[in-house]
Amino acid sequence: MKLRAAILAAFLLLGASPAFSQACSMCYSTAKATSKDGQRAISKGVVVLLLPPLGFMTLGVWVALRYGKKRDLEQARGTVLSLNSALTYSLAVNNGEVSPSRPHALSANLSDLPE
Repeated sequence: MKLRAAILAAFLLLGASPAFSQACSMCYSTAKATSKDGQRAISKGVVVLLLPPLGFMTLGVWVALRYGKKRDLEQARGTVLSLNSALTYSLAVNNGEVSPSRPHALSANLSDLPE
């Protein structure tokens, strides 16, 4: 699995190599012609323009992971509840406390479930 991931990463990096050579020569020559303070200002401007998209992407990934964990926990609780209900019903039927043909009330204790 790790070998496949490494091959995929290498393939993607090699496929993206032409994009790195697409620098605008006019922008490059203009930036090189400015003073050191101007070049520093351009570098800071690039960082400032990079921060909002990076922040939004980080927030989006965090929210997605949090939602996924919450969804998985709710599904696990539902499975535990349905198994608990089925087991309780089965035990009640086997003990003769409940007839399978008539409705019954089952109680589920949510404090027994994992959080």
